[in-house]
Parts: sequence; C-alpha cells; structure tokens
Amino acid sequence: MMDMNCEAASATSTAPALVPISSGGATTATVQPLHCQCAVARKRKVIKHKRFGKVRNCNFLKQRKLRQQNKNLARLHLLNRIHRRGKGTANGQPLKSSAITQTDIPGTDCLGDMQTLPQTGTDGVAPSQQPPLLDRGDLMELEVNEAESSSGSGTDMFNQEDNMLVDNVVELLEQLRYHTHQEDGISICPYFLSSLCWHASQCPQHHTALPYHWQLRRKGTRWWESLRDDVGEMIERFYCDPNCNHVTLLIRGTCCTLNFADMSITHWPGVHVPFDAARRLSTSSDPFNTIHFQYKYYWRDEGCWKEYNQQFLTAIVDALNKGQLEAQVSTVLHNYLISFSGGFQQNVATGKKRAIRLRPVFKARVVLMPYLRTLSGTPLPGNESKSTAVSHIPNPNSPYPETWTQFDNTQDFVRVSLAVEDPAYRTVYQHFHKTMMESQYIILSIARVQNHFLWDKYKRKKEYMFRKMSPQEKLRNERHLFHGTSQCAIDAICKHNFDPRLSGKHATVYGQGSYFARYASYSHRYAQPSPNGEHYVFLSKVLVGKSVVGKPDMRRPPPVHLDNPTSDLYDSCIDKLTDPSIYVIFENDQCYPYFLIKYKPLLPTVNVD
Repeated sequence: MMDMNCEAASATSTAPALVPISSGGATTATVQPLHCQCAVARKRKVIKHKRFGKVRNCNFLKQRKLRQQNKNLARLHLLNRIHRRGKGTANGQPLKSSAITQTDIPGTDCLGDMQTLPQTGTDGVAPSQQPPLLDRGDLMELEVNEAESSSGSGTDMFNQEDNMLVDNVVELLEQLRYHTHQEDGISICPYFLSSLCWHASQCPQHHTALPYHWQLRRKGTRWWESLRDDVGEMIERFYCDPNCNHVTLLIRGTCCTLNFADMSITHWPGVHVPFDAARRLSTSSDPFNTIHFQYKYYWRDEGCWKEYNQQFLTAIVDALNKGQLEAQVSTVLHNYLISFSGGFQQNVATGKKRAIRLRPVFKARVVLMPYLRTLSGTPLPGNESKSTAVSHIPNPNSPYPETWTQFDNTQDFVRVSLAVEDPAYRTVYQHFHKTMMESQYIILSIARVQNHFLWDKYKRKKEYMFRKMSPQEKLRNERHLFHGTSQCAIDAICKHNFDPRLSGKHATVYGQGSYFARYASYSHRYAQPSPNGEHYVFLSKVLVGKSVVGKPDMRRPPPVHLDNPTSDLYDSCIDKLTDPSIYVIFENDQCYPYFLIKYKPLLPTVNVD
C-alpha cells in the first residue's frame, strides 16, 4: 500500500494533487488536477445573476460590487475599533489585538511573508525580490530589531460615531461563531479566518479558528467530534513530519494509536476506545485563496524521508497539473519514473523502487496569529507566566530599548516573559525552529533579560566599534546568536554576562573565549537538560566586528596587521571565512544575553482529554 495515502476516505483534507479515494473497499490513489475555485465561483456568480433567462446588466453588478467593498471596509474599521478597545469577544474570549488592514479584503493576499513559500514547498524567493546586499543573517537581524521596536496603536483611519459598535457588534460576533459539517469533502472557509465571511452559520464550509482542524469519529453514531485547538495543533506537528507514521493518543487514561497512513485508530484487544477514525480538515490548496495550505513531496531514502529538489518538484507539479498518472525525471546519472497511482519512484535502469509521500507544511498558531482574525491572542496552554516587571508602558526618554519594562533599580536584572502575541516572541520562535524541528521540540517560554549595567556596557562598546565602520559594516556588526547553557548557570549569566575566562569547559577549537552559534541545533548540544527534562538556550546580541578563523591556542584575537605592533585586533574568531556558523568573542562587553528560551523534547504522545 502506498505510504503517501495520508488522506484516507475518512479524511476530508484535500492535498494539492495526490488524493486517495476508496474503490471497491480498497484504498487506491488517483490523480486530480489542480483546481481553481475562482473559476467555479465565477460560474456560480453568472448563474446567480440570471433572472428570467437573462443576465443582469454590468452597471448593476459593478454597483453591487462597490457596495460590498464599502461594507467590507466598514466591517474592517469596526474590527479595528473593537480590537483596540478590548471590547470584542469570540466564543467568550477577547479578539486578537492586532489591527486589520484593507489588504485583508477577499481576493487579496493576507498571508504576507508566508507566501514566500511556493506551493511546491520550496523556500525560494524571486531574485528580483531579494535584497542585493543582505544575506540571510542580515535579514534575521533586521527582523529581530523590527520586532523589538515598539509600535504605537496609532489613530483611527475614520472618525465615526461610537454607536457603530452597538449597531454591528451582534452581527460581528455571529460571523465569528465556529461550526463544522459532518460531510466529507468540505474545506475550511478562508474568508472566515480573515473575519470576512458574511454567511455566518449558513456558510457551507467549515468555520474554525485555525486553517487546520482535527476531529475523531465516535463509534456507533459515526459522528465527528472536534478536538481542542491546542490538541489539534499538537497532532498537526507530528502529522507534518514525514518521518512520523503514527501518534499515541491518551483518551480518558487509555492509550490508542492514530495511524496517519489511513487515519484509523487502533488499540490493544480488550481496551475500550470510543473512537475508531480521525480526519483532518483544512483550507484548500488553491493558491488563489487568501489563506491556503502548502505541501511538500518526499521520497524514502534508507529509513528516512528526504524532500525532493527543485528539478523533481517541477516535474511532479507539471505532471499533476496535466492530469497525468506518472512523471519522468532525468538526472546526469539516472532516469526516474514517479508513479502517483502506485506511490513510488523507480530507477528505470535498475528497477529499484522507493516510496514517496506528501505532507503539509506545518504552521504553528504563534506564526499564524498576524494573519488570522479568529485567534484571541491569549497565551498558549503551558505558557502562562507572570511578569516580574512593574509596568509595561514604554518611556520615550529612556536610554534602554522601547520594549523594556520599568523595574526597581535595586534589582540587578529581571526576566520578563513575552506574551505569545508579542512580535518578538514570534520572531524568536521562528529563528529557533529553523533548525529545531517543531515535531521534536516545543518552546515552553521566552523571556527578555533586562540588565541596565550590562546593557550600558554593551551599548558603549557598540558605539566605540561604530566609529571606524561603514554603514554596511555597522549593519553586519551586530548578530543575534544562540548559546546553550545549563539551568544552574542562568542567573549568573543574566547578572554577570558570559565570561570568556571560563572557556574550555566544553571546547576551545576556535579560541579560548565565549562561543555563539547561528543555529539553535548547534547550541542545543551544550544545553544540558534540567531534572525536569527542560533545556535552556540564550539568543544573545553579539558584536562580531572583523572576524578571523580561530585556533585552539588563541586567548585573544590576532592583530589585523601582524607587522604593526600597534595594529588593531580582530574583534572575533570564526570557524570558517565563508558563511561562518560559530563565533568566538573574548570580551564580555561584546555580547548581551537578550532572550532566554526554555524548551523540551516532544514525545509522539498527545493527551486528548
């Protein structure tokens, strides 16, 4: 049986092209070409406009379209006012506090940077859209700095009467009500996710908080019951991992297994489980929808799944769009036949077959918050924490970052827990999970370290280094790098900073200083688990300046000009000149422990209760 049948007859989530169907009691696969719902919508629109055998005149249609756009703008303004005043509710919870813009009108792209991922799952960007002088590291610094910039609430675009809230709040709340249908083959309404579906409870599509939703089918009644959003998100984590074939569900203290291949629920003999199947609801994969799902294609290689490269992806998509059952791809050494009906790729010369698989791209609720109007912005379960700060009102005259909160000067430092809806939380989350798979690790909390003394030292060093730097060098001087540590060393680092004099505890391959890494996966090696199994990693500000490849015996960076005894020294050591991933500094005023990330490994077990 082909392993790519991740959507069985019981599942209603529709993949871009590889969709299994039931035929004669056996599960087989067929190929359906990519569809365009816009064409169907246009056809329905013409039929709807017909009256007494003729189509209404164009002026009438244009006027009605204009009235609908004005109505959308009014509703968007209403949502903004409710969000800013904190009076809106959805299912008993406050609405998300972020403002809604005119770009969220149906027909526009409200996913922003999420759309940089093509439908095939690659993360390439058009060359014309890439900054000519900035690499990925530079873009990361800009994202972190932008997230740490305090943004004011601004003023209303329109000066309307307050009674607008009273007149429309009931209608708005009706539009934000959730509902699902029992029938298969129905997708989640993308307009509801943007708070722009005016059909409300009469909408033929599902209305859910996220663009994916998991349900279990009860035995006997065969009724689909929805899982909580946090439970569904946890299952989604494992489902999007191509190496995960099943997950263990804990239902009322009883263990059962959810098999992703056919969405069946199995259990040991004699154990009673009230459910027998699962299904995944999702938005359509149609790229013309404002919010749509993206998928990746994988092939089996010696016990693990690897993503197809761009050459294979192009051939697969072209064949699927043409409605073909097979695709042929030629490389320099081999010719391959990819069978969608059989679920395998075959080497034409040797006849060796490998299984293929299709899985969606995971999007956490934290990442989706800026694009969805169905999320309240409340902390995720397990992330509730109390801030130690006194006030969250930024002081424009303060020499410290705008996002810092005020605290007692008698304290050496404070750690302020970030709310899930904080832009800095989302930015740190995304950079951490670039190399730490979301199906294997989960972030428990992110805290900002505020230490006036260490910040003043860091700021003075930064201004001193800026004196001889060009604008481009200033941009690349400051990096946000990871540093793994143990739980017992956290308070000492927050108070005294990283100490290069303690080097050698783990390694001194590139010098006897403090080590920082671009990727969290490298720092994770040195993040010793606590007794509770939790790990800690700092995302630190580091002034790297001019760098040179380090050596084990270096206790300070070498001089820039060896023949000049008064020459300036390099500012840091690195592992390699081209695309370095490890930085070593020898002065503790060149770094600042900015964010503390607490996380833990995940086991493929989900508590449904």
